[in-house]
Amino acid sequence: MKKILVILALLLFQQGFAQVSPHPYKGTISTAGSDCSTSTNCVSVTIPPETASATITVDATSGSWSGTIQFEGTTDGTHWIAMTPTSNSSSSSSSTTSTGVWQFNPSSYIQIRARASARVSGTAPIVINWSNATASSGGGGSGGTTTHTLTGNSSGGAAPGTTFNGSAGVTFDYHTFGAAALSAANTFGAFLQDLSASTVKVPTAGSFTASASSMIGYDSTNANLHAWNGVDSLVALLAASISPTNNDCVKWTVAAGKYTLNTAGAACGSGGGTTTNSLTINSSGSGGASPQTFNGSSPITISYNTVGAAPASGIALSALATQAADTTVMNATGGSASPTAVAMPTSGTNGCAGASNALIYNTTTHAYGCNTISGSGTVNSGTSGHYAYYASSTNAVSNNSNLDDGVTTANTLTYAGSAGVASGAFTTSGSNGGVTGTEGTCAGLTAGAGKDLLCPNSTLHGWEFNNNNGGYVPAVAGPTSSTSGNLASFSGTSGGIIQDTGTAAANVVTAASNYTSGQFVKAAGNNKTTSSAAIAAGDLPAALSSSTSVNGTSIPSSGTLYNMGTPVAGGIAYGASTSQYSTTSAGTSKQIVISGGTSAPSMIDFPEHLIIPAANCNSSTAGAGWSIPASNAPTVACRAGTNNLGGVLQWANNNTTTNAQFTFQLPTDWDTGTQPYWNIIYGSGSNTSGTVKWTISSACTKSDGSVTDDPSFVAESTSSGKTMAVANRMWAESAQFANLTSGNNCIAGSTVVVKIVSGNGTASSTVNVEQMTITVPRLLTVQAD
Repeated sequence: MKKILVILALLLFQQGFAQVSPHPYKGTISTAGSDCSTSTNCVSVTIPPETASATITVDATSGSWSGTIQFEGTTDGTHWIAMTPTSNSSSSSSSTTSTGVWQFNPSSYIQIRARASARVSGTAPIVINWSNATASSGGGGSGGTTTHTLTGNSSGGAAPGTTFNGSAGVTFDYHTFGAAALSAANTFGAFLQDLSASTVKVPTAGSFTASASSMIGYDSTNANLHAWNGVDSLVALLAASISPTNNDCVKWTVAAGKYTLNTAGAACGSGGGTTTNSLTINSSGSGGASPQTFNGSSPITISYNTVGAAPASGIALSALATQAADTTVMNATGGSASPTAVAMPTSGTNGCAGASNALIYNTTTHAYGCNTISGSGTVNSGTSGHYAYYASSTNAVSNNSNLDDGVTTANTLTYAGSAGVASGAFTTSGSNGGVTGTEGTCAGLTAGAGKDLLCPNSTLHGWEFNNNNGGYVPAVAGPTSSTSGNLASFSGTSGGIIQDTGTAAANVVTAASNYTSGQFVKAAGNNKTTSSAAIAAGDLPAALSSSTSVNGTSIPSSGTLYNMGTPVAGGIAYGASTSQYSTTSAGTSKQIVISGGTSAPSMIDFPEHLIIPAANCNSSTAGAGWSIPASNAPTVACRAGTNNLGGVLQWANNNTTTNAQFTFQLPTDWDTGTQPYWNIIYGSGSNTSGTVKWTISSACTKSDGSVTDDPSFVAESTSSGKTMAVANRMWAESAQFANLTSGNNCIAGSTVVVKIVSGNGTASSTVNVEQMTITVPRLLTVQAD
C-alpha cells in the first residue's frame, strides 16, 4: 500500500497540464557577480502566485559569449537558492556554461532569475517564460494544478501512510517507506544474504580492534585482520607467495607489526630445514653478553667477549702478574723489549711528593729520580700558546693575553695590544728579512706629541707616517726605474708615488734674480730669465724693424704695448679696459657667446623659443590649438576685437578642474642640466578684479618604444597669480619646469605633454588664453630634429 501511495504522488508531481499563453521577459547579461547589485549581472522576474512552470532560455543567436550562469529562486525576496531543472531540460544542473532551455516548477518562489557568477567575454541573451501550466517531463494527460510540492529527502520525512493530494506540501524519506538509513546501525533478519557475485570489503580503520561478537575488521596501521572470539584476536594469514609442502612445520613471520604465517621448510622436530636468521662471529669484542644461545629464531653476534676471552692483541690488567709495591711496569731500556717492573724514587718527601720535589726520568740510566725545586711563587692559570709574564714584583706568573704564538694565526707571533711594541732598535735577520704589515686604516695606532707612527694603508696600498701627531702623510715611493738628472713629479692625487717626468733638470729655465711684479720677463743668458719694466727697441730681435709686419700688422715704431693678462683654455679674450686685456672662463661645449656690453662676454645655451597658440579663428569660426577634454574644458572662441581677430580659450579660472593640454618635443641636443621654462599669455577679459592662477603638470614618453604613450602627469608648479585691474588687458606669467627628468622618462628626444589647469583664482569671469611659450636650452648640434 505504501509503495502505491508513493507512485501515485510522484505521478501527480510529474503530470503535464494544458499549456497557457506564456509571458516572455527578455534581458542580457554582460557582467558577473555574487548578487544583482550590478543590474547587468542578472536577468530576474517576479512571477504570479499561480505560476506552475517556467523556462529560462540562454540564447546564442545574438552573438557569442562565455561564462557561468546560475538558475536561482527566492521565497522571500532576500535569500536566493539554486533551482533544479526538470528532466526534459538541456541539463539537470542548476548552472550552465552553454546555451539551451531549462524548465522549472517554481510554485514555491516569488521571484526567479539567471545570474552570471563568472564571465569571460561577450553578452548572453536571456529569455524567461512562465505560465500556470505545470512543467512537463514527457508525460501526457490533463488535470489540475497545485502550488504545493512533494519533496524527497534523506531525513525528516513524513510517517508511513501519509497521503499527498496537493492540498499541502509533503516531504518523504526512508522512514516514510519503512526502510533503514544507510548511515545508521542496522540489524538484518534471519535471511540469506547471497554475496557470491560480489567483491566484499570488511570494515577498515587504523589500529582497528574487534569489540563485539561476530565482528571482523582490518587494522590498516599494522596490516592485520582482527576477529572477535571472546577477545580481540588476530586472524592468521598465509601469504599467497608461500608454497608449503605436506608436514612442513608452521612458523610466524613478523614485520613492522604485521603477523603472517610461513613455512619452516621442514617437518616439526625433524632438526632439518633452513633459517633466514644468521649467526655472526667477529673479533671486535662487540658480541652479545655471555651466555648466548642461537636456535635460528633471531640473528645474534658473538665475539671473544661472549666466551670470556681477551683479544689476541692485548691482555686485561687484571690478568697481569702481581708486582712489588710502588713500581711501574714499563720498557726501561733504550730499545724494544718486554716490560719490567721499575721502582719509583724514595729520596723525596713521601717518595717524591713534596712541594719542592719534581719527578724525573733519566733516559740514559733508564731510572726514575727525584729533584728538589728551590724558590717559591704562584703560576696562575692561562691559555695554551700564550706567553706568560710576571704579574707583579713578586713571584706570581700570569697569562699575557696580548701575545701568543700560533693561537691567533698559525706559525705567527701575534701582538693584540693597542699601545704598540716598544723597542730601542729593531733588526731583521737573514738575507731575505724585512718588515711586513697588514693594510688597514691605522685606526689602532694612537698618535701623540713626540711619537712617530708608521703603518700600511689599505687605500694607498703603501706606508703612511704620522710624525709628532702632525697627521698621516704618505711615504713617497719612486718608480721602478728613472733617468739620472731628470725631474720627478707626483703620479696621481694620493701624494705617495713619484714618477720620472722625462725632463732634464739642466733644461729648466730659472730666474737670474727675483722678478718684479707686473713686469715683462725676458731672457738673461743660458736657461736664465729676468724681468723688465718695458720692452726696449734693443730687446726686439735684430731681424725685425719698425716696418716689419706680422700676419699683416706692422710693428709700430712707437706706441704702447698692453698687458694681455693670463689666458684661460677655452676662454675668449676681450678688452677689460682701455689698457688691459682679459679672458673669460671656459664655457660648456657647443654654447654660444653673448655680449656683455662694456663688461665681459659670456657663454649660454642656445635658447630655443617654442610658441604654442591656444586657438585660432578662421573668419568667425574658432578652432582649438590645444587639446581639450570632453568635460571641464575651456570654451573655444574668437577674440572678435576691432583689430585682434585671433582665437582664444575662454577659461573659467575660479576652480581647479578646467583644463587643456598640448605636446612638444625635447630636442635631441637639449642641455639636460637645465630645465626648460614655460610662459602663459592671456587677456583679462571683462575682469577688473580678482586673481588668476595656473597649475602646470607634465608627462613624458620616450621615442624608442620602451614606455607607454599615455604617461601619468607629474605636478610641476603653481603660479603665484596675477591680480586683474582693468578689462581687456594682456598678462603673462612664467616659471621653470622642475620634473622633466630621466626618472620621469624625460630625456633628449622625448615628447612632453603639458597640462594646464585652473589654479582656483578669484576672478569671476573667464579669461582669454592666447598662447604658451616654451624655452628649451640647447647645445647646438646639426641633426634631424
